[in-house]
Amino acid sequence: MRTWKDAVSIWLNCAVRFPRARREVFYRLVAAQLRGGVAVRRALDTLGASARLDAVSTGVARTVGAAVEEGQLVADGFVATRSVPRAEIGLIRVAERSGTMVEALEELGRSDAKRLTIARNVLAPNSYYLIALVMAVLGTMQVEDMLAAVLGHDALAANGAYALSRRLNEWMPPGTVALATVAAAIVAGRGHWHGRARRLLGFFDAEHRARLALQFAEFAARLYNRGATHAEVLDAFDEAYARSGFVRWAVREARRDHIDAGMSIEDALAGRLVPEWLAGVLSAMVPGGRTDLYPGAWDALGTMQRSLLETRLRTASALLRGAAIGTIGMLVAVVVPGIYTAYTVPI
Repeated sequence: MRTWKDAVSIWLNCAVRFPRARREVFYRLVAAQLRGGVAVRRALDTLGASARLDAVSTGVARTVGAAVEEGQLVADGFVATRSVPRAEIGLIRVAERSGTMVEALEELGRSDAKRLTIARNVLAPNSYYLIALVMAVLGTMQVEDMLAAVLGHDALAANGAYALSRRLNEWMPPGTVALATVAAAIVAGRGHWHGRARRLLGFFDAEHRARLALQFAEFAARLYNRGATHAEVLDAFDEAYARSGFVRWAVREARRDHIDAGMSIEDALAGRLVPEWLAGVLSAMVPGGRTDLYPGAWDALGTMQRSLLETRLRTASALLRGAAIGTIGMLVAVVVPGIYTAYTVPI
């Protein structure tokens, strides 16, 4: 079982040592050679000895090439590098089994669609407003000492700027601790809670579940296009996102209902990896569970879910911007008159 240290190490390798841009170049170079009829072992040897590639890329090529020489799968070689995301390895594994390695590597070599997250789509666009808000709050907290040196006790009690500054100084430290604790609980809960415990997250779970459904839809579309079965898609998704206890639970339950109980894959996924309404749309798009329709259906569902999530995140971004500007305006409206009064009105 992987520890959190392993997860952090793999993430750093994938995001820093062998980031997406370099991986895309690597995949394209391997795919071009395979398309030209070169054996995968020879293609990896060529890249491993190339003086024009960076050290990380050549190291990955040598590690994967050594695994192939020992009779292992290419996907297993990528696992050994600890520098390739599990989601990409899952696609490579299925493609290798189905004989569509070239197409899979070419697909991975193209820039993926933009990731949709709160950090990227809500916080980053409003970073200037958030920085201004933090500065306004910190500035307001300094007003208490400044006015205490100017005003008498009776005047302080009636000064709105002093009262606000004092309240912020009293509540900001415990409030920050409480907010950090709640945030940590939400992050942990979204990753691991399921069943009734999941309901405690309420509103804070909506974005995470929508993003998970998008991840699964786009992941499934790739694998179904490579000829994967329902069980292979579930296993690959479990491998790709094994760090999440919720995903492990959802996959286990879906496998039980689909494989053991004979339930359709869309019903087995409903309310777990995809919302019930999305599973209903999928059921309508694959009448009779026709296997040949699943690749196109998941492509369409991924597009739908991406559009809905983009709209939701744009709305959240606008609300955050409005809240930040409104709070700054309120602080200015209270602090400026309070300071002006303290320095101009006789005591």
